[in-house]
Amino acid sequence: MLLLELINNSNKNYVAEDIKDMAPYFNKKNVTLSVSESFEDDKQLIRIHCEDEEYDQKMLKLLSLHVGNILYKVVIDEFCGENMGKSLTKNYPFLKYDDIKALKEMIFKALRDEEEGIDEAVIYFMNRKNSIVEKIAKCLEENKEVNIQGLVTFRMKEFKEDLESIVEKVVEKYMVEKEYNEFIKLLKYFVEVQESKLKEVHIMIDEKGDYIVKDEYGNDILNNLMDELYETKYTSKVTSEDLIISGLITTAPEKVIIHSVHNCINKELIETIRNVFEDRVSYCEDCKQCEALKSKTKI
Repeated sequence: MLLLELINNSNKNYVAEDIKDMAPYFNKKNVTLSVSESFEDDKQLIRIHCEDEEYDQKMLKLLSLHVGNILYKVVIDEFCGENMGKSLTKNYPFLKYDDIKALKEMIFKALRDEEEGIDEAVIYFMNRKNSIVEKIAKCLEENKEVNIQGLVTFRMKEFKEDLESIVEKVVEKYMVEKEYNEFIKLLKYFVEVQESKLKEVHIMIDEKGDYIVKDEYGNDILNNLMDELYETKYTSKVTSEDLIISGLITTAPEKVIIHSVHNCINKELIETIRNVFEDRVSYCEDCKQCEALKSKTKI
């Protein structure tokens, strides 16, 4: 039984190979797929068959989703073509040449689900991609014969909303990371150009995620900073994390020892300290202070 005929005039040779690679997956589900290729007028025809008794709507829906994922690659290849750089320049005029070069690679990775790790942005990318794949799959379910280039050309406007929202999110993420990196460079510069006022600073984090910050003599630095801030009548809201970073930058300690780091709720604080102080930072989990934190004994 013929399930689907694809007219591949998109010059994307991977389409037929990727479709053939689906066969083992469907074989495990007791569906025997056969894929044939032929050429007519320089057009590649890809036909997908199965046995009549193996056909049902559920199987067709599953096949459409798999082929939809393959054709999604054609869509993003078209979208990420030669005009990507021009489009970024037009829509984001504040970007420099190096920014655009880096962003083109980041956008392609985001569109292809090649991002490392999972965060809010990656989940957003996946949702947008799934939206496009579902639209392609619906078209495949409704039509036994599909011209790939025609699908891409005439449905691109429909896909663009999702694609451009991914681009926007990538640019936003890139700019945030760029600003953060510039901020870190500035903090590192402040630390490097001044003489260390303290030999050691100990940052202890209890089970609630609260901080105790002391010097090598056991003096409470965090309380001192809060007192200084109160004396200056500074009215803006300042967090404990802000005070810790401010204190570390001001004193430029030779060593920063972080105790019970696993209790830290704000991972950005630890990341910032590590990036600014680099090899000055060490971690501790089994000293007397760490044991006191675990037993909730006063430090």
